Amino acid sequence: MHNNTNSDSAKIIERKKYLDEMKPLLEKEVKKDAEGKVIVVKFKSNANKHIYHDAGGRAKELHRDELKKLDIALDNAIFVKSAPLYKNRKDSITKFYYFKDSERELYYNVAEICDKGHYERFLYAVTNIIK
Repeated sequence: MHNNTNSDSAKIIERKKYLDEMKPLLEKEVKKDAEGKVIVVKFKSNANKHIYHDAGGRAKELHRDELKKLDIALDNAIFVKSAPLYKNRKDSITKFYYFKDSERELYYNVAEICDKGHYERFLYAVTNIIK
């Protein structure tokens, strides 16, 4: 029987380290021009976990050491397009905004939630391509 306990605990420790480094992002916001208006993009704990997994996965060029500076990367990114949902979702997301990294083939996917006429936007994912 194969025991993965050491590698599993190392992965847990590594994940916690990077998520701790990302915590200051939860206090930050980035103002972006999109569709002729300024939107305010925030960061959320659950989304940061999703982005942590994107790094080295769906976003091969995004290194985990860069995660703590996502606010700066997003600030420098260029608006590409927005898109309505292409599938039904269980969460409250109604729309996505896509921003291209200013230096690499990376896209910052910003989710929009509308709750009783109040809009909230946050960095949801980082990917190598957009649909």
